[in-house]
Amino acid sequence: MADEGAATCIDILLAIILPPLGVFLKFGCKAEFWICLLLTILGYIPGIIYAVYAITKKELFRVTLLALLLLCRKWRCDGGAAL
Repeated sequence: MADEGAATCIDILLAIILPPLGVFLKFGCKAEFWICLLLTILGYIPGIIYAVYAITKKELFRVTLLALLLLCRKWRCDGGAAL
């Protein structure tokens, strides 16, 4: 079975080459695809930026949440001392 990170890397590469295709493969024909298509028609660079953002936003949220949880845990284990 393919690694989740590899699939994200392939999605990002597709998003750079053809932004609507990368978003379509990740989300299907939902709002994210139509926004990306419109931005790509208006300008290739805005389409790329949005496509990479849309593909990675869930992963970025998960990593940020994990970091915050680890910081809170460290803060509690230290007795509430300043970081």
